[in-house]
Amino acid sequence: MLEALVRQTHWANARLIDWLCGKGRQGELRQEEYFVAMASHILRADKAWLDRAYGRDWDRRMFDPLFLNSLANLNDECRDGWLALLRTGLADREIDYLRMDGSAHRSPPRDMILHVFSHGFHHRGQMASRASALGQKLPDLSYIAFTRSLA
Repeated sequence: MLEALVRQTHWANARLIDWLCGKGRQGELRQEEYFVAMASHILRADKAWLDRAYGRDWDRRMFDPLFLNSLANLNDECRDGWLALLRTGLADREIDYLRMDGSAHRSPPRDMILHVFSHGFHHRGQMASRASALGQKLPDLSYIAFTRSLA
């Protein structure tokens, strides 16, 4: 199931990035910087959790926007990293890491993956709400839409 969540997160982020690049979008999008910043935050956080899971130092610039082409590359990097970790069979081992505030914590990578999945859904939902208020529509990024795309 964790592999499916990793793949769905990648798929949803890729569709969001395509939307940001104008593929399938109608009309002019106002406040585009908000959407790029939110997508950047989603992927920077994903990468930070991945780095923690591998015991690496992680980039604390969670809210700095990235260029659109960097988003796609980072999305692929995160998917590949999580899938590789799952293949090692070490998703249940406890990992020590530091939070943004410097406090020490311990979690298994499986919980980190679940957090990345729910964190992304949360922020993509915020983006959908904002887009709707601007007269725009994000593509369907739901888990069920992902499973339908596999058929």
